[in-house]
Amino acid sequence: MRDIKVSLVGYGIVGHGVVDVLNRKKKMLRDMGLNIKLISVTDHTGTVMAQDGVDAEKILGERTLANVATTSMKGKEAISAIDSDLVVEVTPTNIVHGQPGLGHMEAALSSGKHVVTSNKGPLVVSYSR
Repeated sequence: MRDIKVSLVGYGIVGHGVVDVLNRKKKMLRDMGLNIKLISVTDHTGTVMAQDGVDAEKILGERTLANVATTSMKGKEAISAIDSDLVVEVTPTNIVHGQPGLGHMEAALSSGKHVVTSNKGPLVVSYSR
């Protein structure tokens, strides 16, 4: 069984979907040899952290994390501070400057973490790098 600690950055429609799918597909992923543990979810209001896994049922009913955040860390600070293997970056796309997604991805990669994103803006503005 391969353990993968995941941090999710962005909790809009896509972020809610990621939490929902990871929660619903947990058994299927385990049957494939993957123990994917969502250890943090971050939005513009703060972060929900749980080393044993975020309670998806507790946060899925929330529009933002304001009422359930366990820490005020946001964005790059949370990415750097939380011991995860993978950062899933799903903040809104900006094709002019790529932020905040570009900064999130740079923070994750410079911390030795893998990145998965739905965010095309950072890729558009930084492709040549």
